[in-house]
Amino acid sequence: MDVIVEADANADGGVDAVELASNIHDPWLIAVNATDVFFDDETGSIRKCGTAGCAKTPTLVAASTCAADALAVTATNVYWTDYICGRAWTCSVDGGCGNGMLLSAPSATDAIAWRVVVNSTDVFWSTLATTTADDGSILRCAQSGCAAPSLYWSSPDGVGALAVAAGRLFWTSHDSILSCPLDGCTAPQTVASAQLTAHALAADDTNVFWATETGLDYSIMHASTSGSAAPAVYAKTDGMLAEIVIDGATVFWVDGGAIMTCESTGCLQPKTLVPKAYGVQRFAVDATNVYWTSTNGSVMRLAKSH
Repeated sequence: MDVIVEADANADGGVDAVELASNIHDPWLIAVNATDVFFDDETGSIRKCGTAGCAKTPTLVAASTCAADALAVTATNVYWTDYICGRAWTCSVDGGCGNGMLLSAPSATDAIAWRVVVNSTDVFWSTLATTTADDGSILRCAQSGCAAPSLYWSSPDGVGALAVAAGRLFWTSHDSILSCPLDGCTAPQTVASAQLTAHALAADDTNVFWATETGLDYSIMHASTSGSAAPAVYAKTDGMLAEIVIDGATVFWVDGGAIMTCESTGCLQPKTLVPKAYGVQRFAVDATNVYWTSTNGSVMRLAKSH
């Protein structure tokens, strides 16, 4: 039976959450599909647990030896990048692929495979270069496999977070938010510029959200996917954000170990969905629940409507 855990009621208010897995060595990344929750550990190994629970005994999917940096999943495959070996990997969601199947090896200039996203047919991931501190690229491969990844875009200003929406790929590049059609990129559209330390990107068919840092001032910004309107402050945060997720009419983000939510159309007062006492690192959502990795080595689940 999965354990119900209640956080300290004095730390932003307690909530009853289900502990799906425990005693995981430094779980960080997390992704969910219709049936399972996938997460990593400090070695980069990928494990899974059913969304309904797994008796706190997760299944090993791939025993990676390189620390994972980003994770994405479809109905059939899980994809991840690592920042130590500089590679992009995949494996069937059922496992059985050893350390994972290699999507790309690092080139002479690309040292780090950074972020990864998927659409209905392809996998996109960003890389950071060894030649300078800023150079970066976006590579793509069909989900069914490719002899070698193709170059989608490269930039001397670097490539960071990625998001897919509205038939386009969005990414952060230095202090800008850029986008291109998914089928190819020759001249990126600028959604927003002069966004210092732009990171943590999310998008839907209407809006793009990202985080910025100016000194000790931290904000979530938003703009239309077309870039037709000037970016505006969506919400203030306590620090840099690791992740933003849009789920229908709601925006979710992690701030200081808590999961916060607000309406996607505008945010007058953010709500605390999961309090800081849970030590949230990364999170994922499905139709009914939010899932997260915790600083205490647990993987947790909570109903979004609790």
